[in-house]
Amino acid sequence: MRATVLLLLALAAAIQLPTQAAPTTAITSTPAARIEPSGVRDVDQEFIAQAGASGLAEVEAGRLALKQSDSEGVKQLANMLIDDHTKANERLNTIAALKNLSLPREPTPQSRQQLAKLQQKSGKAFDDAYLKQQREGHEKSIALHRQQVRAGGDADLRQYAADTLPVIEGHLKHIQTLMQGTHARHPE
Repeated sequence: MRATVLLLLALAAAIQLPTQAAPTTAITSTPAARIEPSGVRDVDQEFIAQAGASGLAEVEAGRLALKQSDSEGVKQLANMLIDDHTKANERLNTIAALKNLSLPREPTPQSRQQLAKLQQKSGKAFDDAYLKQQREGHEKSIALHRQQVRAGGDADLRQYAADTLPVIEGHLKHIQTLMQGTHARHPE
């Protein structure tokens, strides 16, 4: 009886699952994931940082467009971007908080420089620069969200990226339409 109990205890100890990611082996061919104390992998933390900073930049750029643009189409785009990116930022912030992480509090230094350049423009010159910046930013954001959907480690963040991706793609289509000149009825 005692031997059976010891055998069962040894068996139970042997089959316990590891709490951290296992190193890569020829059998698994999956790279070891670096897991931070929050339990979120580096790739997911980087996604939170990039998506959060990008969302903040979109909101700030949209507010600037409302002040600097003369085009109703650009102003409508700006309002849509402010609303959609504010909602996305709030949802991302909720997910991050549940994982004991936080979003950036401001856009990246590169985004700050782009915003400063935009502030120096007005009217059609502003609209052209703003739309170009938005196209480039949304193309990068689409790539970021697609990568998270494919390779993100956290299920909540993958779902967030999957849910947000069609909205960002819609923004890009709207931006491209405006860039083709169908938007800009500037005051004469």
